[in-house]
Amino acid sequence: MSPADVGDFLRESLCDNRLAALELEASQSLSVKTVIQLASEAQALYILLSLQGRSLERVEEHRILWQKAARFFEDAIAVWQSIRVKGELFDAHRQLLAELLELSRDRVEFYSVSESERRAVAKLD
Repeated sequence: MSPADVGDFLRESLCDNRLAALELEASQSLSVKTVIQLASEAQALYILLSLQGRSLERVEEHRILWQKAARFFEDAIAVWQSIRVKGELFDAHRQLLAELLELSRDRVEFYSVSESERRAVAKLD
């Protein structure tokens, strides 16, 4: 999958979350299938980005990739913060988004290597 396709998938998934939130606000009901689909999309995005990272060579490319992921999960969480519906399924979806956000932030930090850290590693070689 090309980086452009991944970007499209990120945008489409965020739109799916927004549409579901709007539907919920309007009708106060969402099907279980819809919430499971949204959670599946979030997990698929994380896995897809992990796979895409395998083709990257530079640390900066990895950091940019995971910054995009973190932004997506932040935006998806923001969509659901205004929704006041309670329930196990919604709570599980929100929790999944929060966990994937933290994993993405961890990867951003992992790939944020400073110049002094690079020099220190180079000296070990």
